[in-house]
Amino acid sequence: MIPLANSTHGMVIETYDLLRSERVPCDFSIVGDTIIKIELCMVVSGSEDQAEEVHTHPAPQESAPVTTTARGGECLKDISVVYSHEQALGQCAGWLNQNLPNAKRVPVSSTAAAAKMLVQPPTYHTTTTFSSNNGPTIGCMRAAIASEICLSLYPELRLVRKGIQDDKSTSRRHGHAKLTKTHHFR
Repeated sequence: MIPLANSTHGMVIETYDLLRSERVPCDFSIVGDTIIKIELCMVVSGSEDQAEEVHTHPAPQESAPVTTTARGGECLKDISVVYSHEQALGQCAGWLNQNLPNAKRVPVSSTAAAAKMLVQPPTYHTTTTFSSNNGPTIGCMRAAIASEICLSLYPELRLVRKGIQDDKSTSRRHGHAKLTKTHHFR
């Protein structure tokens, strides 16, 4: 399955660019589609066993409550950079404006890639944000907007908030891809 369109942010341009590229064989076709409801989550790195004490805070919006750890510092106020696919950043713009107005938003190739970035050792690029005087600040709290399935793929991640998309009825249309002959991608 490949993502084709989003109910709130339109076509997934990267998919259409790929479909037009030479990397896709001419015997490739889309033979059907499926609509999937989207629920986006705010995740951070840090496991439950690192926590000394767990607190549940009421949610300022309609999203599910946030669970944070005392030692891990995973409170929303500590997050200064958020990674995700640009469509997910757009789908959560209202929530981000209300809850993390000063966090730098960094678009990456996918929501899964954003989650994976959190479990990899940080590099200068992934830990740099810019303060009000535009100087770099190292060691910021990084977060990602991703689907809840990423928590099972990367057990080092912790759920901060569930259902942060602005439109609770957001869905994505995925195409069912098929090759008519056995073909190796170039």
